Amino acid sequence: MKKTVYGFTLIEMILYVSLLTVLMTILTSLFISILDNQLKTSETSEVEQDGRFIIARFIYDISQAQNITLPATVGGTSSTLQFAQSDINYTYSLSGVNLQLSDGTYTDMLNSYNTAISNLTFQRLGNASGKNTISVRFMVTSKIQSPGGGFEQKDFTITAGTR
Repeated sequence: MKKTVYGFTLIEMILYVSLLTVLMTILTSLFISILDNQLKTSETSEVEQDGRFIIARFIYDISQAQNITLPATVGGTSSTLQFAQSDINYTYSLSGVNLQLSDGTYTDMLNSYNTAISNLTFQRLGNASGKNTISVRFMVTSKIQSPGGGFEQKDFTITAGTR
């Protein structure tokens, strides 16, 4: 009587291992692509969120200001904005790559840890007897490097005036 032996031949094993290797390579490539896209989306979102928050904060504070002392003259520019609101003097300025708002007692950092602010300029617009109007320009740059090697950055410009 003849015994039947069940098992795999060497050719079958090589074929299975080859197919598994191709499948794992495709899945790994897909996974890396998904992670790269997630990182790029996170980087872009962080820059947009910080930019929108800072713009909203500038518009609110400038509209509520009773007096803007810096930039001092019409057409003048400054890297610092000083204004009075409810008898408290506030100052917007850069400290390194962070935008801060100070009232002399407390200082708040307005951008997130993952972004850097640069090219901040304030320009006083309008005529000397009119309402205070300020043009604000700044750039937000992500500190997270994208898979392509660059950093996400965006310029923002607004104009806001007092009431």
